[in-house]
Amino acid sequence: MTRAERLTFSTAALDSQDLVDIAEVVMEDLSDVGLKAQALTAEQRRTVRALLSVYFDETPSKTIKVKGGRDGKDYDQERDRVDSAVRMRKLMGYEALPVEQLQMIASRIQAFKGRGARSPFASGQASTSVDTVSVW
Repeated sequence: MTRAERLTFSTAALDSQDLVDIAEVVMEDLSDVGLKAQALTAEQRRTVRALLSVYFDETPSKTIKVKGGRDGKDYDQERDRVDSAVRMRKLMGYEALPVEQLQMIASRIQAFKGRGARSPFASGQASTSVDTVSVW
């Protein structure tokens, strides 16, 4: 995402759905995310919205990975999701998690989204310790 594209996102206060989505991405309790979100600057809120857009990208073509071609395209939806989660955790003031853990959780969250259910991270029912990850 280019800076120009990111600048199209709002700097307004984050609403309850934004907070739920952030909790899912950073894999932290919703109440803690709400407290940390209050301290974000306008520019940080814009960045959060841009990262959410990348994380929850649901392209109509359902393309998940492309590499090569005449223009040398390299698109990987899971890689983009993990990168967004890493950046959002840092922006929100959380410690980094191993990339492997973020990949596994990103795929499970997407499975929840596909079934129309909310992730347990949004309700505080999940653990994100480095040794164990309990998503359901």
